[in-house]
Amino acid sequence: MEKQQMIAWLEEFLPHTFTECKQPSTQEVAIFVYEINHLFDWVKVKRLKKNYPNSIIVPIVAVHLTYSAGMAI
Repeated sequence: MEKQQMIAWLEEFLPHTFTECKQPSTQEVAIFVYEINHLFDWVKVKRLKKNYPNSIIVPIVAVHLTYSAGMAI
């Protein structure tokens, strides 16, 4: 549900700019929206940053883990 809402929002403000992809190239600029539900998820975000250096990563942090956001980022 949230994924479709985000796609609709992006399409409304920047039509025909974004495409949903399952496996982006490491050279392309991609926007990753990643949900943080467990502390280990920060490790996955770090791996994304390493593997896709040209990309933007938007972490969405669960309320119970907001204390870890400052340290992890």
